[in-house]
Amino acid sequence: MRFKLGMVIAASLAILLTGCTDETGQQPDRAEDNTIGTKLVAMSSVTSEAGADQEKIAMYDASVCRIHQFDMTTSKYMRSLKPVYKGGDHKVLFDPAGNYVIDLVQTHLTIFDTNGFPQDPQLNFVGNPTNGSFRPGLGYLVMQDDVKTVGMVQINAQGTVVGRWPLGQIVHDDVSVVAGDIDDSGRLILALNDDTIAIVDMTQSIAQKKWVVTSTFPSGLTKVNWVATIHDQPNQILVKTSDQNGTVNPTLAIIDVSAKTVKSTYAVDSGRNVVKTSKSFDPHFIVKDQGRLMSSNATLVYPQGGTLHQKTLPDQMRNVLSSYLNLNADSWSFVDSDSPNVLIGGNWVTGWFLYDDPNAATTGRQLKRYSLSSLLAVTDVKIPDNTQVQVSQNYLFQLYSSALGKAQSFQVSNSGVQEIKGFNQQFLHHDPCSN
Repeated sequence: MRFKLGMVIAASLAILLTGCTDETGQQPDRAEDNTIGTKLVAMSSVTSEAGADQEKIAMYDASVCRIHQFDMTTSKYMRSLKPVYKGGDHKVLFDPAGNYVIDLVQTHLTIFDTNGFPQDPQLNFVGNPTNGSFRPGLGYLVMQDDVKTVGMVQINAQGTVVGRWPLGQIVHDDVSVVAGDIDDSGRLILALNDDTIAIVDMTQSIAQKKWVVTSTFPSGLTKVNWVATIHDQPNQILVKTSDQNGTVNPTLAIIDVSAKTVKSTYAVDSGRNVVKTSKSFDPHFIVKDQGRLMSSNATLVYPQGGTLHQKTLPDQMRNVLSSYLNLNADSWSFVDSDSPNVLIGGNWVTGWFLYDDPNAATTGRQLKRYSLSSLLAVTDVKIPDNTQVQVSQNYLFQLYSSALGKAQSFQVSNSGVQEIKGFNQQFLHHDPCSN
């Protein structure tokens, strides 16, 4: 069948590309800068808005062109959804509480409600949605496409769209959006290109069909290009300033949006790079020595109690793909790889990239976990090659490239493995990727 041949060709191409080691002319990927939220991917988060493990996950399976839902604790295959638009680069968001799924592919957005009924929210994009901030407990989704259109959506607990509107990048006058995120109280907090911080009322912005800003103030910094909300201090945000393509040293800082002041800063030393900007779960950065991708001091920089703290892990982190911090659990974990080259958006990147993606490389990966307070090594697990994975505090979910369907839920604390197999068989009587 045509789809099986396509899988063989894709797998063979991936093997050939992985073996390619030409690093000439490659540059670090800074795609996480200058965005709202985080990069959209094909697997939903397995961490709740409160930092707890989510027992259920949704993901796009390219082998049968469908969105599957699984329960990781029981290893139960729950249901499968047929995308309205077949093929393409699907991105998936999921709310386990409301049991609704959001599917984004190219310029199309579909929301499957709690009963699996597809809705078209009539939110049209000119470009492809690339990143977003999804807070289902608060009822908001904010997305950006690759031409910087901002789409705001209000969704109720059953997955029904109750409001939506697209907005341009100019917020007021000739001042535009640089970066932002939704905080724990439901405010959209933006860094603007005039070095100010803006607080946006999303409900009123949708209702009035324009940006409704409740307050702005000077950031006290120059060229803020990354914003994250801080969970243990709800009126504070974590930010990073631009390194202007490596020409200046960036500053990492905490800004109090109530006091409208900078509370704490960390100046990145010359000869070091910020190689990871993570919002999983507690926001943090990883800073490494320049020119030493596989073996160098890795410094974790994170906010706690209104102050920036740091922990340095000497010579143990390879090419870091994703990072996860849980302050309440005193836990820091990351996925790294022995591959210096990662494939991102069809382009080879040699070295670091800012956003979290444990699937940017699919070989030579390890999941490593440490006690944050002492950096005591707790876990070191090899991730099977050529699997798509998602990581939470206690689970590693793995989707294998299998025409019949195979997935595993690995419990990090006790190394228990539960396997789900054969869930694609029901779709193989015909080409599931045909219209």
